[in-house]
Amino acid sequence: GSNTPEINARIDGAWKKWCIFNHIWHSKEQPIRVKRLFFVALVYNTAVSAMEAFVLTNPEYDRITCFIAKRARALLAGKSCRIKEEGVEKMTNCEVFRKVGILPTHLELRLRRLKWIQSLARTPSVSGCMFAAWLGQFDWDHIAPEENPWTKQLIEDVEDISQTSHYNAREMVKIRACPACVFK
Repeated sequence: GSNTPEINARIDGAWKKWCIFNHIWHSKEQPIRVKRLFFVALVYNTAVSAMEAFVLTNPEYDRITCFIAKRARALLAGKSCRIKEEGVEKMTNCEVFRKVGILPTHLELRLRRLKWIQSLARTPSVSGCMFAAWLGQFDWDHIAPEENPWTKQLIEDVEDISQTSHYNAREMVKIRACPACVFK
């Protein structure tokens, strides 16, 4: 099924939080680090919190990412551009995310899913039944385990993380562990 109602609700909730705290985003007195803390806690997390449980399509990821990127650009207040001889050049969304110290939606959710699976794997006696239900097949199932959308998503997550270069994986962890170091 479509996740559109859930995504609409998330974006609407994040937009409301953005509007409620509008005075912080446009404040000249507040340093970017303080603005970033509010942004991550209120806007970013409202948009992505618990979304790792959903199997999203690329257009659904793009809707959330686009919303977050627009707000992150506004948060940077003109610092998301580079001045060149031929004029002003906008930073890419990835550069904006890096400057703010957040991950694009698909990477954030992938990282959250893999951490969740890792926590399940630490306690096989408790989570064994869940893995069996998730990756197995029951007599009444008419879908092969490899056709299960959550199983497909797990396979994509593991394949993508395994293809991520060592540098990029370390950068992802660095951003998550110490966002302040992005602003140095």
